[in-house]
Amino acid sequence: YNLSMGIDLINSGQSKICFVGAAESGLVPEVYEGFAAAKGLAEDKNLINLQAQLGEGTVEVNYRKACRPFGENVGMSIGESAQFVVLMADDLALELGCNIYGAALSSHIHADGYKKSISGPGAGNYITIGRVLNEVSDAFGTDALNRVLVHAHGTGTPQNRVTESHILSELCNVFKINNLPVTGIKSYLGHSLAAAGGDQIISSIGTFNDKYIPGIKTIPEVADNVYKKNLNFRIG
Repeated sequence: YNLSMGIDLINSGQSKICFVGAAESGLVPEVYEGFAAAKGLAEDKNLINLQAQLGEGTVEVNYRKACRPFGENVGMSIGESAQFVVLMADDLALELGCNIYGAALSSHIHADGYKKSISGPGAGNYITIGRVLNEVSDAFGTDALNRVLVHAHGTGTPQNRVTESHILSELCNVFKINNLPVTGIKSYLGHSLAAAGGDQIISSIGTFNDKYIPGIKTIPEVADNVYKKNLNFRIG
């Protein structure tokens, strides 16, 4: 929402520069207990059982692998983060000689009534991704669609790995994308809640700048019930 407002302010001429982002410190008992009550967290007991299932040892929990997007997983791991970006009108950025890391063409939110966000997506999630891919095609041509990558939401929950992969796979089919690279930064950071979208944006900017896509190092392979058609999950 913050990014969308910043883009609108610059496009409308109300601002030449905007500072947008989010910060949240969610590692407090009240937040933890709330997610635990909803059965959404990767608890120690379940992590040990998963490690045993994968042959990774059961002496102690390997917290470095607590979040496992799109692999065999048992829940999300709460993280903390603060991510902010500077949006600037292109003429001002060029005039000042700023380092330009990317262009924020748009930001879409399509909440479709009562929903549980990415874990239980409705039609709005498909519309959101579809509009983004359509704008990439309009701005850069259809060939650019085969150079798109996705820093996925990737919560590390059993439900998300199915629902989000279905969204991406189906939209790739519509736009004739055959090998979409997909990664999940939460495998390194956990789920920072309000700042999670910022984590994904900063990771994407890093990929543009360094020509490197960080792989999902916490999983040996993609889970069986993940939709894989048209998708190239970057592992390791």
